[in-house]
Amino acid sequence: MSDMSWLDDGLCQQIGGEHWFPEKGSSTKQARAICNGDPARGTEPCPVKAQCLAWALENKEIYGVFGGMTARARRALLPPTCYWCGEVYDQPTIGTRYCSQSCRELARNQQREESPARAKRRAA
Repeated sequence: MSDMSWLDDGLCQQIGGEHWFPEKGSSTKQARAICNGDPARGTEPCPVKAQCLAWALENKEIYGVFGGMTARARRALLPPTCYWCGEVYDQPTIGTRYCSQSCRELARNQQREESPARAKRRAA
């Protein structure tokens, strides 16, 4: 989704950025209400909500409100990805961010080194 011309039609372009990237612990309620619309107030959803969400999921955007969803809500839509190697894995173990015991041990032993997945995210 390299063509981002849809962004010009987003409601976010008419409103300040502080709503979309709130401080830690701040509410995202207002940003989500703008994206999703509020029938009680007679407001329509953002016309590019679907494109915005698709872009955030495709680019694994880890901060802010996109497509009416917080980063946490978007992560729930994505398949589990190993925190160390970046590979998608099928059977997540509850409470773990690693695809295997080997990746978990590598991460534990080399916490100060940058993981291959993090290096890849930085390069993107």
